[in-house]
Order: sequence, then structure tokens, then C-alpha cells
Amino acid sequence: MHETYLKLALEQAQQGKGFCAPNPAVGAIIVKNGAVVGVGHHQKAGTPHAEIHALQAAGNAANGATLYVTLEPCCHYGRTPPCTETMITANLKEVFFAYRDPNPKVNGSGQLALNMAGIHCQQISLDAINDFYQSYHHWTVYKTPWITAKLAISLDGNVAKADGKPVALTGSALQHVTHQQRRYADAILTTIRTVLNDDPQLNVRFPQQDPIAKKVYVLDRELQFSLTAQLLKTAASITLFHEPQANTQRLKTLKHPKIRCESTPVTKTGLDLPSVMKMIGQDGIHDLWVEAGGRLFNTLITEKMAHELYLYIAPKTLGPNALAAFSTELQLSDFYKNIQWCCMGNDIMGHCKN
Repeated sequence: MHETYLKLALEQAQQGKGFCAPNPAVGAIIVKNGAVVGVGHHQKAGTPHAEIHALQAAGNAANGATLYVTLEPCCHYGRTPPCTETMITANLKEVFFAYRDPNPKVNGSGQLALNMAGIHCQQISLDAINDFYQSYHHWTVYKTPWITAKLAISLDGNVAKADGKPVALTGSALQHVTHQQRRYADAILTTIRTVLNDDPQLNVRFPQQDPIAKKVYVLDRELQFSLTAQLLKTAASITLFHEPQANTQRLKTLKHPKIRCESTPVTKTGLDLPSVMKMIGQDGIHDLWVEAGGRLFNTLITEKMAHELYLYIAPKTLGPNALAAFSTELQLSDFYKNIQWCCMGNDIMGHCKN
């Protein structure tokens, strides 16, 4: 019974995933006499938390009811008051949560506050909710994002035609996966090469729904970004990571309300990716979705920076002169313990994770 209601709370939390950073997405359900009397999810940082939405929906029915929530209730003042105080005032009978908040300001204190107020509060762990909060936990501990990288390749291991021009490889099923992952991400990372060659929109597009704009980060060492790029219309904001010796005239040219330029340390191989990830983490980004070419994909794997991979394989060949996805031999099992393959329409999708 408890697991069933916690799974319903997870469904609520999923509605907010990708929109709440630097806060985690949270879902809550209130149950009384075997019936759901209130639901809610956290919608955006600075707005009421999931528990408050659920209590407001339940109204007087919250008195003596049971609340199920995906994450331990907060007990400190931030942008909003502590949820525990409102829950105590509502006279709930008991509270069950699935994931202990790793935030040092909470981390058991929320549960303790409710128990001391006479409200039975208990943790019931669920694997699905543990997975849901892996990026929040990682960001809380390391202050860098959980990185998920995606790459689509042809059957003969290529990503583009010989002239570098993009080609549509995968079908609608995998396109849906991509847009779903973009939605759940707090931001998207790409490279200037991808921007110049593909002119991508990098937003979330589903049929019969308005597009959803996302924060976009671009590795742009020499500030080659063009003000005619589609991203200026489709992204919520754009951050360009560039070398310290950037052309001052280019910096002036790129002054735009949506654009932020960040000087970044350089290594022998390009912009220093750990520094990039640290800066993205400072923006409160928990989940980072990476869409670029084979070079960045390969680097994130070999440098053990990508926590998850999505590898799409299309039943097409681009020929011996096409642009190869990888310049060196790569064995995914050397880097990931869990590798799963499945068919998606006419394509194959590989999901790699430790």
C-alpha cells in the first residue's frame, strides 16, 4: 500500500523534473480513508513545495490524513518557509517519505521535527525514487551536474556525411526519447561545431504542445557563435565557454540579453571540461543533457565524466568517406557496468550506466 502511494507521488514529482533547479523535483500525495484527497508537485524554485500544494488541494481533509512524499520534508527557511511547520499545523496523522534529503540543512532533521511534534514520520525506500534523485544527490555532494550524453550513429559508425553536413539518422521513436530527456534535464550542453553545422533548436517539442525552452551551454573556445543561430530564438539562455584570450571585439559583438560569455581555462586538448562542469554546477544544474558530436562524446567517456550514455544506432550506412563517430577504438564495457540494448522502431538504443 505504501509503495503504491509513493509511486503516485513519484508521478507527481516527474511533472516538475527539469524545471525546479537548483531545487529538486518533489511530488506529494495525501490519503485519507483509502482515498487520495490531495496531490501536488514542486513547480519552480521559489514557489511552494510539493507538500504545500498537496495540503492546499486537500483542505480540511488533511486533518488526520497521511502524506506520502518522494523526498524528506524540509525544515529550514530558504526561499519558502519550512514544510514541516505547515504539515504540523495541518494536523497530519503520519508522513512517509522515500528519499532522505542529502542537503545538510535537512538530512534527517525534517523527519525528527515531525516525530517530535507527534506526527509519525518514516522513510520507505524505493529503487525508482532512489534513481530519480541520483542527480540531486550527486550535485549536493560534488556541486557538479550529473552528465548524460547522447550520440546517434549510422550502422557503419558515422555521424554525418563526408562534407560534415548533418543527416537525419533515427526515427520518431528515438526522437521522442531525445525530447523526453531534454525535458527532464535542467540544461543542455553542446559544441560550437554542432551549432555551426546543424543550427539546432535544442528545445523540447512534442505534438500538440508548445515548445519548452531550455538553458543551453556551448563549448565555443574562439567565440564563433553567430547571432543568426536558431538558439537565440529557441533557448531560454545561452552560455558560451571561451578561452581567456578571447577577442574583445567578439565579446562586444556577442552582447545580447540571452547570451553570457564565460572565460574558461584551456588544456592541450581544448577547454578544460572539469572547469566547465564546475561552472555549470554553480548555476544549480543537477541534470545536464549533452548533444554534440563524437569527439565530445568520446572524451566524456574516456575521461569518466559521463554518468550515463544514450547511443542510438540507425539501420543506415553513410559510406567510407563519411564523418566517423570515433577516432579510436572504444569498448563501452570498460567504462560502464550496466549496458542495455533495445529496439526502438527500426533503430537500436543503447543505455549505459554505472
